[in-house]
This record gives sequence, structure tokens and C-alpha cells, in this order.
Amino acid sequence: MMRFIGDQARQILGKTVLTTALLFGTCLGGAVQAEEEADFTEQLMEWEAAGIDANHTATIENLRAYIDANIDPGTFAGLHIDRDERLLGTIVLSFTEEVSEETKQDMEALLSENARLQIRIVDYTEQDLMAKQEEINKVFINDDGYITEDIKMDHAGVDMINNVVEIGIRPFNEETAQVVYDRFGDEMINVVEGHALTPFDAAEGVAEASAGGGLEAELPKEAVPMPMEKQTQGVFQQMMTWFLSWFD
Repeated sequence: MMRFIGDQARQILGKTVLTTALLFGTCLGGAVQAEEEADFTEQLMEWEAAGIDANHTATIENLRAYIDANIDPGTFAGLHIDRDERLLGTIVLSFTEEVSEETKQDMEALLSENARLQIRIVDYTEQDLMAKQEEINKVFINDDGYITEDIKMDHAGVDMINNVVEIGIRPFNEETAQVVYDRFGDEMINVVEGHALTPFDAAEGVAEASAGGGLEAELPKEAVPMPMEKQTQGVFQQMMTWFLSWFD
């Protein structure tokens, strides 16, 4: 029971997305309070007792299989769960082109009783965003995270909800942000304020998460934008792994 609660709580806090700084920043910023977490845990226990899967695992697997078999992969832009309006969440499928009414009906027919579906049109596909992230991550590899001598990049991750690659930098102001836009272009990225990873080193957190139950094996249960093995493990991903290990 407690293992279930730990898995579920870390997967459902806020809008579920694991490749962006939004979850990390929101939780550390205090947006999710202790009382809300307690209420949420109680709700999860009720769902489990009733046999309700808050992650819509089977539905998501069926949707992914349908998309792989029937939709041009060059138009698919990601999948996530939005819990802003509904705690059980709405499965959001993003495409760069409109899908036919027949396709919509086919996908809606795959929904379980407790699942809801939203289809939206965005600018960039999964492949577009991942390629951009890989380009940006070369700064970590080649320049130790320094975009210039005075501008440090703390994280870079795909934000599927906003269909951009988010980059966190220090110092952050209009001038330094513009330097980043000038270097990487302003069409696929969003520059935000970065934060130093304290008080613990991110690498230690990764080791703790691995020892505590194999986080990578569990993440695909959630409606993540892409399998974890396809993601580039930069500093931000390590930071997320370290933080989520607290819920084990």
C-alpha cells in the first residue's frame, strides 16, 4: 500500500510532466502544501480500493499503440496528463496537424470509464524538441554548462505542456536571456531563471533513487512525453530524479 502511495504521489503532483522544470520548481516553491498532499494521499487510497488507476495506464498503452499503427509519427508531438481541472486527469495528445474525426472517434473508443481525452495542435513534434534539447545539452558536455563566461545554464529539458525546451540560466535578466535566444534561436525555447542544485549534489540523488527502487523502470507508467531511455540525461534530469526519490 505505501509503495503505491509513494509512486502515485510523485507522479500526480501538479500537471504531470517529467521532463520540465515546472514540477520541480512548483513543489520546491511551496505550491503543493502538506495539507493538500495529505488529502491527495487519502484520495489515492480511495481510488486504489475502488480499483481505479489514476495513471490510466492501460488506456495510454492502447492510445500509444493506435498512434504508432495509424498516425504519421512526423505529426505526433507528445502525450501528458493535465490535472488542473480534474484530479483524475485528462489525457492530452498533441499533434502538429489536425486529425480526422474518424481518428478522434477511434481514440475515444479506447478510453476507460474514468479517462478523458483532449487533442490539441502545437508547433513542434517530440523529435523536434528532443533534437533541440540535444543541441543545447552539448553546452553541458563541451562547456561545463557555461553559455558564455558569465552565463551558467543550470538545466535544459523538454516541456511538453508548453511545447518548448526550457532553459534555466544564472544570472537571469532580459540581457542574459537574449544572449541565449541569440545563440539557440527563439522559436523552440523558453529561458527562465535557473537555480543552483543545493544542498545535495545531483549525482548523489541519482544513486539514492537507483538504490531505492529503480525510478527509470517506474516512470513509463505515467503519461510521460516519451520513454525515459530516449531522453538525454543532463543535469536537469538528474535533479528531477534526486527530488522525486524523496517520495519513496
